[in-house]
Amino acid sequence: MIKITNQPQNNNPIVKLLLALGGIVTFGLTLLLGAVALFFILGFVVLVSSILAIRFWWIKRNISEIKGQYKTKNEKPSREPSEILEGEFHEVDKDKN
Repeated sequence: MIKITNQPQNNNPIVKLLLALGGIVTFGLTLLLGAVALFFILGFVVLVSSILAIRFWWIKRNISEIKGQYKTKNEKPSREPSEILEGEFHEVDKDKN
């Protein structure tokens, strides 16, 4: 036991028992409050990470929808090669020149 100068040593067993019980109760309350604080902090972290995950999913979804709309607007229709040539023609009279 550490003896502090100018402090009388208490040898009463009842006082020692009460001090030990007080220390145990204080230690238990400290553990309980620490666990509650830990649960609050972990809950906050889970909440914030869930909100961020949903937000990033929403942004990714919107970007993919915009890309899909852009592709359908600017996409040229695919044509299979054929032997038919379509078009207009104008007959040029060689005598007028």
